[in-house]
Amino acid sequence: MSLPFQKIQACGNDFVLLEEHPRPEDIALICDRHHGIGADGVLVFSSGEWGPVIDHYDPDGSRTLCLNGLRAALAALYEDGRVPIRGIAACEGSKLSYEIDPGVSLRLPCLPYEPHHWQPPDGGEAVRGFFAAVGNPHFITIESMDRARFRQTAPSIRADPSISAEGCNVNLLKRSGDIWRIVTYERGVEGCTLACGSGMYASALVLMGEFDLQSVTFQPEGHGTVTVTAAGSDLKFEGTTRRVAQGVWLC
Repeated sequence: MSLPFQKIQACGNDFVLLEEHPRPEDIALICDRHHGIGADGVLVFSSGEWGPVIDHYDPDGSRTLCLNGLRAALAALYEDGRVPIRGIAACEGSKLSYEIDPGVSLRLPCLPYEPHHWQPPDGGEAVRGFFAAVGNPHFITIESMDRARFRQTAPSIRADPSISAEGCNVNLLKRSGDIWRIVTYERGVEGCTLACGSGMYASALVLMGEFDLQSVTFQPEGHGTVTVTAAGSDLKFEGTTRRVAQGVWLC
C-alpha cells in the first residue's frame, strides 16, 4: 500500500498533505520524525460544493482547526491549479474567506477573550493571562516568564480543566521592538511547535484589545513572520508558507 503526499510548512509549522484519509492508526506514524514522514499534523484535501475542504489531524488523531495548515495547503494547491485564487475554504467546521496575492491571507472574525489567571497546584504565584476560544482553546500570557520556565510550566496549564475542560494550547508572548515573539505549546502534539496559526490569531485578539493595536506582527520560533491586521469588522491573517517535498509514503 502506498500513499502520495506533499510536505508543506508555514513558519516551521509542518504538515503532510494527502488526498485521502489515512487509517487512524497511521496518523501518529506519518507524523513520527524517525519512523514516518515527520510533521506537526496531517491535512486531507477534498473538494466541497462551494470550495476546498481541508481536514486536519493532530498526531494523536484529534481533529482541530489549523490556520497554518490551511494557508500552507491552499498555497500548494493553488500552485498545482487545484483551487482558485480566492474563495471560501473549510477547515474543521469553520468556513473562511481566503485570497492568494501572492501569499495566502485569511479573513477571520473578531472574537471575544477574557482574563484568566492560572494558579499553580503548589500554591505558587499565579500566571496572569487571557483565554480565547478561536476554534481551538488558547491560554495567552504576556512577558510573564522566560522560555525555559514556559516549557516546564506549559504542560500543567494545558491540562488544567479550570481553563478548558478539553485542555488548551498555551502561548507566551514577548515584545521585541515592533515584533511580538511567540512560543506555543500545542495540545494534540503535546509539545512546543515552531509556529501555531490559531495561537497567533488568539494572541492578536488579546494584543489588539489590551494595547489598542491595529496590526500585530508575530515572529514564531520557525522562520518567517505572520501579520494580523484589522480589516473592518474582521481580521486579515497572512504570512509565509512553503512546499518542502512531495513523494509516496510506503505505508
